[in-house]
Order: sequence, then structure tokens, then C-alpha cells
Amino acid sequence: FTPLHEAVHGAIAGRVRWMKPVEHAIGWLTTASYLAAYPAVRWIHLRHHGVANQGAKDPDAWVAGGNAFTTALRCLAIVPHYHAWIVRAGLREPAKRRSAIAAELGTVVLLAIAVAIGVTWSWTGLLALWVAPGLLAAAALAFALDWMPHHPHGDTGRFTNATELRFPLAPVVMMGQHNHLVHHLWPTVPVHSLGRLWREVEPELLERGARVALRPGGGPIRPESVR
Repeated sequence: FTPLHEAVHGAIAGRVRWMKPVEHAIGWLTTASYLAAYPAVRWIHLRHHGVANQGAKDPDAWVAGGNAFTTALRCLAIVPHYHAWIVRAGLREPAKRRSAIAAELGTVVLLAIAVAIGVTWSWTGLLALWVAPGLLAAAALAFALDWMPHHPHGDTGRFTNATELRFPLAPVVMMGQHNHLVHHLWPTVPVHSLGRLWREVEPELLERGARVALRPGGGPIRPESVR
């Protein structure tokens, strides 16, 4: 997920123009694991950044279930939800997102062909080696990156629409994606620099109401110091 995420935000190539094709290739290769098309994923993720926590406008707000059971179900259904979101959004703005819609439809067709071929080969192998791991990985990412840092999903403030996840082992388990607020504030900063950035701006962000979660799923709090 990390190279996919970095490609979406242009953090791999940066301003180096000749690296852009490499960046897009990385985006395409990594999205294949998640049963999706790179332009569609890029559209969804950047839309999330623009309308974080704004109800139905935010495609990632889908994971906000009323309880643990419905949240788990929504995370498990995140891939079909994204496919449906692309179709609905594409009907509203077809000209602007024509390439993303075409890539999405093409990917769905290729997935259908792959599934058909896989079923004739071994449906259990297809399920165990690709479909199930892809869906479970997407569900885990939905919980870790859509639900945890945006819970309780109602705050749309610039400095409060995401929470820094500072529970033990968060940097290791989430591979740097725990610095979620600073990522939303400076989305083109590479993931490996987010921790250093947080340490530099932490006092000012706390003064502006930035929130920190000290345990997974815990409500965001604002301690006097989280160093």
C-alpha cells in the first residue's frame, strides 16, 4: 500500500519529470493486488483528502458503522463500495473523469476474465492466493487508515479532521501511516518524513486543537504532551 499511496500523491517522482512514468507504473502494479485500477484509486483518495469527514461526499466515510460489527462489515465491503462509488460519481462528472472511469471499467472486465480463467484452473487457488488476500488487505487498510484516524468521522476542521495515532507499535504496524494529521495537512510529503515533520510542528498543531489517540480505536484526546 505504501508505494501506491506515495504514487497517488506524487511523492515518489516529486518534481523530477522523467520519474513520472515510473511513478504511474508503480501505482498500476500495486493497485492490481487490491482488485482495482490506479486512476480510480487515485481519484477516490484525492477526493477523500478534499472532503474528509463530510458525510457521503467522502468515499472513505463509508467505514463509519454504528457499532463494531457494522464497521467490520463495511471494511470488508470496501472494494465493492469503491467500485460502486466510481460508477455513481462517474455518472455525475463523466467528461472530467473519463480516463478514470475507462480504467475502472477495463479493470472490472479484466478481473472478470481472470476470475473465469482462475475458476477453470482452480477456484480454491484463485480465492486463496488473490481474491481473499486482496479483500482482507483492503479491509485492514480501511480500518487502519480510514476508520482509526478519522473516528468519530464528524469533524471537518482543517486541524482536527484527522488524528495522530500514537499508540505503542503504531509506527511499526502502520509503517509510518500513523502520522495521519500531518499527512492531510501536507499530503505530498513522503511517508518516511512525516514523523520528523510531526515533531517539528507538534506544539503549534496542539495549540490549534490537533488530537492524538494513545490507543487503537480510542477516542481522540489532546494531552499536554505526547512526546
